[in-house]
Parts: sequence; structure tokens; C-alpha cells
Amino acid sequence: NDTGVSVGGFECSSTDYLIAGSAYDMSETVDLMYAHRNIFVTATPKDNFTDEGTVLHWLTDYSESDGVEVSPPHMLKVSTDKFLLTWTEDGTLKYCFLNGRGQLDGSVKTMSGSLSDCVPIRAGRYAVWYVTNGSAPKFYRIELEACTHSYTSSVTKPTCTQQGYTTHTCSCGDSYVDSYISALGHDHAAAVTAPTCTEQGYTTHTCTRCADRYIDSYTSALDHEYRDYRCIRCSALQPTPFVDVEYGGYYHIPVLWAVENGIVFGATKTEFEPHTTASRAQVVTFLWRAAGKPDPTSSRNPFTDVKTSEYYYKAVLWAVEKGITFGVSDTEFAPNDKCSRSQVISFLWRYKGKPAAAYNDAFSDVPAQEWYATPISWALEKGITYGISDTEFGVHEPCSRAQIVTFLYRTFK
Repeated sequence: NDTGVSVGGFECSSTDYLIAGSAYDMSETVDLMYAHRNIFVTATPKDNFTDEGTVLHWLTDYSESDGVEVSPPHMLKVSTDKFLLTWTEDGTLKYCFLNGRGQLDGSVKTMSGSLSDCVPIRAGRYAVWYVTNGSAPKFYRIELEACTHSYTSSVTKPTCTQQGYTTHTCSCGDSYVDSYISALGHDHAAAVTAPTCTEQGYTTHTCTRCADRYIDSYTSALDHEYRDYRCIRCSALQPTPFVDVEYGGYYHIPVLWAVENGIVFGATKTEFEPHTTASRAQVVTFLWRAAGKPDPTSSRNPFTDVKTSEYYYKAVLWAVEKGITFGVSDTEFAPNDKCSRSQVISFLWRYKGKPAAAYNDAFSDVPAQEWYATPISWALEKGITYGISDTEFGVHEPCSRAQIVTFLYRTFK
């Protein structure tokens, strides 16, 4: 049967039995199907367990015209004579505290939330319950006892962009913030990166506190400034125009020197052919150009294979006249024959006036009695050339264009 009453809680205090529920005003005659309900609490004294001794307390007083629907309440015992009562009114959560006689202790309060069949329980200083939110529980709580707050302070220092403040937090979770300090702003220190030959310069401004940075004041790269074939700023080698000259190789600078001074030219505009063997005509011509292209004092040419139209004509006559080299016979110079390492060193030694040199026995292929022993000893002493290994000079090895250019550079520079 529809009684018009729903009971939602039963507890006992030190003096009374308490019942909480929702009901219509039974002093009125109404249709129970449409009776308008309010929240009530009854208190029945333990020492007068009678209808006459029972006291009815109405906690809400809505009329039918108000259109407010209340839910059955939940009652939680906080202490012997203190109780929490919770209910909803049109989806708004209401709660209040009752004393041991079932009387309102304080005022009815409102909070955001809802109730379910989960009756609130006590957890420390709080009443806690949950409702189903989709497929997961959603928890709510109400503080049951006022906290005599004991706050601990935590200082958040200001940064360049954020203000500082102090947070005071109680173990109950209550907190507040004060003592605000303005943001410090950036303190940028400038560091200048000077331009290099290949990289632009700039100034980096870095904050001493937070590492915020920005870059400005760009300056163009300086480009290389070469002196004696090296950059005076970064020591980088001056590049050659030849793709087959190894950058930084032993003959890199000699090739630059020889080309700059018109002593040697590339095989093509882009190739030097450093590993091609130099001919007798080429070696004599290179030496003649390095010496300043002196004119021979005589125009007598004993060699049938040296024509006046050839690029090496004056060079051969001058070299023979100076005793730097000789023909392979009385009538032939053999300009296209390959020139050995020992021959090239001998040409240079003779050009220098056949200076004396102590015999160097470091190489097994340079016997003391050979004609090239003194020239090679002299070249080793002057740092003009070295052996092809620790024990061999390579006296009969053909002299490459890279080697002859290097020998000339070391001799004249």
C-alpha cells in the first residue's frame, strides 16, 4: 500500500530513538498518490516509548504549489548526540546536522552533488559516499567536524615570468595563498660570438636565471684572407683549382706556389695530374722557370731532339750550359724520357752549386760511391725530400709531378 511515507534512516542518541524520512502532512486529507512530501525527523524518548512521547520535526515546509520534490533522506551518526542528515530537492543536495533530540543544529546547507542508495559512512572527519557516474564511481564528502587548522607554509619563489607566493596548507586539505611577489622579469646577459671566415657572428642574450635566450646583432662571415697559402685567421689552406689535388696533401701548397709563380700549369683547367711521371723536359723547364727563366748565354744547340719551337728549348740550353744536366748522348737530350727521383735531386743540387754534404747512410739503395749519394745526402739535410720508406730512398723510382713541384717549393722557399 502507498502510505505516503518513506523512511531513510534510524539512529539512537543518548536520550532518543530518531527516525528520518519524507512524508506528507498527515493532518490533511490528501490523495496519497499525489501527496506532497517534506523531510521529517521523529524523536522518541528512550524513557517514554509512546506515541504521546514522540516528537515530530519538519525540516522542510514546501507546499504543493512550490513544486519541489524531495528524496528520502540518509542519516549518519556523527557522535552520540550529533547526526548528519542528507537529501535532495529537485536534484540539489541539501544537508544539516541534528542534535540528540532530532532538532536542527545550525542551518540547512546546499552543495553540488547527488545521493544514491549508498548510505554515507564516516571516514575521519568526513562523511563519504559515492554515486555511479556512467560506469565509474564518483565520490562526495561533507566535513563533519570543524578543523582547528594548523597550516604549514610553502614558498613558491617568483620566476622571470611567474609571480611568487606562499601556500598555507592544513592536513585537512584546506589551503590558502598569500604573500604574492611580482615576476622578476628576464635578466639577459650578452655573449658575443665573433664572425669567422665561414660563419656569421651574432650576439646571444641569455637570462641568468631561467636560460631564456634570443639572438640578434648578426654580422656577416669574414671570408678567408690567405697569406702564404693559409688563411691568417683560421689557418685553412687556400684551395687549388684542381679536383685531383688532395686537400691538405703534402703537395697542396707546392702546387699553389708553382701555379701562382708560373712554374707549373695544370694538365687541364681542373686537373693537375699529380701522380703522372714528369719527363726530363718538364723537370728542366720547371727548374728554369723557378730560377726566373734566365736566357742561356749561347744559342748553340747540340741536340737533334730539342727543337727551337719547343717550350723547353731555352730551359734545356740553360741547364746544359750551367752543368745542371746533360744529354743522354752528344746529340740527344731525350726530352720525353721519364726522370727518376735521384736525377731530379741531382739537378737541384747542381743548380745550388754542388754544396758539400756529409754522407747519409740511412738508405740501403744509396751507396756512398754512387754519383747521387752526395745530392741525396744534401737534400735530406735540407729537408727537400725524404725516402719512400725508412730504409729506401727510391733512387730509380720515377719522379711524379707532385714530387717535383714539392722538391722545387722546398728548394726555393
